[in-house]
Amino acid sequence: MWRSVSLLFFFITQIKSVMAAPTAVLYPDVREPYLSIFEQIRSGVKESSQSQVQGVALGSDTDVPSLIKKLKSDDVSRIVLLGSRGYSIASGLTAQFSLVVGAYPSTPGTFGGVSMMTAPAQVIKKLNLVAPNVKNVYLIVSEQNRWIAELLEQISKTAKFKPHIHVVNNLKESVQTYHKISVQGQLGPEDAIWLPIDTVAMHEKVILPMVLKASWEKKFVLFSSIPTHAKRGALFSFYPDNYELGKQLGNMLHNNDKTIPLLPMSHILLAVNLRTAKHLGITYTSQEKEQFNIILPER
Repeated sequence: MWRSVSLLFFFITQIKSVMAAPTAVLYPDVREPYLSIFEQIRSGVKESSQSQVQGVALGSDTDVPSLIKKLKSDDVSRIVLLGSRGYSIASGLTAQFSLVVGAYPSTPGTFGGVSMMTAPAQVIKKLNLVAPNVKNVYLIVSEQNRWIAELLEQISKTAKFKPHIHVVNNLKESVQTYHKISVQGQLGPEDAIWLPIDTVAMHEKVILPMVLKASWEKKFVLFSSIPTHAKRGALFSFYPDNYELGKQLGNMLHNNDKTIPLLPMSHILLAVNLRTAKHLGITYTSQEKEQFNIILPER
């Protein structure tokens, strides 16, 4: 009996010890409205974690050795790294902590976590909701984001659309490809171009105006993983569900028993431009509109 009580006490002590070890969320030292984004992610991490969660703002001159010393003194063993500043120091922390990265367009083969690159499965789910008549989806990406194109091709095998993938090496190739497809091509209501988050393949100032104009004239669907594009005239765009992203990162960090993978972002919200929809001849029921998180133009 006493042995059983001792074992029970031991396990309770171990559980409390694990739960007590705090997790740190490291994010860029920024002002509003960007600060709220990182705070929402941090709240999600806290919700899914079995420990205390502390926030650490990263300045542009953060000294990594001093940061490690501070985290160790606080008994931190797990960290969530957010944004470009978090990603930039991740390699210097892997030997000291379990970590995941988020809120950055990271690629496989670097660190585990959630990339800002939108999950194609969720993209197609939203596309079927907003523009169900689309049969062809065009995606232009750089080599580093070929993995997203491959995921799109995989899901097309069991879906009703045909993917048209183009991989480019630089902005010049990207502009030429977009021009050939959108301006010179014969696109129509059954065709859609997906604008990804890709610093090589998608330049807002150069490509977006050209493709928007072509979409308006030829009435093909244009949608984007960049949140502001719906407001600028794309039929719809995505933006992260920051709280759910935080919960996912927290779960990945605390429930892993092997190497943590890098996943595309699956927790996305939807902004739909009704003025563009009307121009394209697309209408929605009240029930369908209830599934839109933001309706534009805003009233």
